[in-house]
Amino acid sequence: MCQCCWKLHRNPTGECRLAQHTVAMIQDRRNPNPKGLMTFGTLWPSYAFAFDEARAVVERACGDPESGLPLSHLAISTDWKFAKLGTTCSNPQFIHGYVKLDTEAVVVSGSLFFHSIHRILLLPEKAKPFFSTVATPFQGRMTEVFPYCRHEANVKDAFDPYPRDSLWPPLTKNSVRSVISSVITAAQDRVGLPEPAGLDGWDLDAFHQHVNSLPGCHVCTTDYAITVHNHGRAGVEIVGDAFQDLGNCASPNDHKWEQCWYTNRVPAYTHYTKRRRDYPMADIKIFPTRPGTSAIKHPSAPTINDLWETHEHERSALAKLFKISQQQMRVGNGARGEPPRRKE
Repeated sequence: MCQCCWKLHRNPTGECRLAQHTVAMIQDRRNPNPKGLMTFGTLWPSYAFAFDEARAVVERACGDPESGLPLSHLAISTDWKFAKLGTTCSNPQFIHGYVKLDTEAVVVSGSLFFHSIHRILLLPEKAKPFFSTVATPFQGRMTEVFPYCRHEANVKDAFDPYPRDSLWPPLTKNSVRSVISSVITAAQDRVGLPEPAGLDGWDLDAFHQHVNSLPGCHVCTTDYAITVHNHGRAGVEIVGDAFQDLGNCASPNDHKWEQCWYTNRVPAYTHYTKRRRDYPMADIKIFPTRPGTSAIKHPSAPTINDLWETHEHERSALAKLFKISQQQMRVGNGARGEPPRRKE
């Protein structure tokens, strides 16, 4: 059920879940004692980690190196791939782009900490339509491309000032360059960085972590941030970092794992700052990859020509939608007994 239009959608991204992933989800849900499954949204249906895998990683890190699973088992590094962003109702302009997923994990003092990185590469002129969609007053807009946790964390919290509607300062700019610069500043100001991040990520010496330094989920132990890079004609790269404290993974009923990937209980907190009084943020400096790290130089990164060809995909999608709407209109007229319209 789509949270934007309250209608049932077909798979919005055109992706198909692998049979192995589907079986894992069904088995977990049919289990008399389900343990939850870590997933990465509709853009990445072929990836998932079960609780038993997370527990095995912690066991090896804390005990016998010959048992359990290595930390690398929880590491994902995909190539860039072309994708339609969001559902039809949340993306009426059929914005397309390239996406990439990376993950890493560390074990500190017997607890598992997880870092996922969702990247998007857009045409520069698509930055304003994309962020206009993010700024709409309805919940669920573009959450398909920022699946930080299973509770659809509010992406708008990653900007300062908060994007409420079309009057959001970055959207009032006229030139493409001004829009992008303003969005970069809004994301930078939210986390308190004095300078924009470089391709190698944030300057962690200048970052001061405190109870409100990052936005987060008010239900589970997930905190996140967004960084925006302007690569000129090579595109605008949006980097979404999410940090999770998953606990010691001794039991799927442990609060940290359970809240992140299993339970549907009513949230105990009204705001993420209140949640952090009991469950503080993970220290983002413990991860090998710095927040905001760009992947524009990854071997699989699209060329400038590849990126600018997305115009053709969008025109094709709009033409297909127009054809379907015309067919539905003719069917509706026939059901009402109206004569078909004569072609001019």
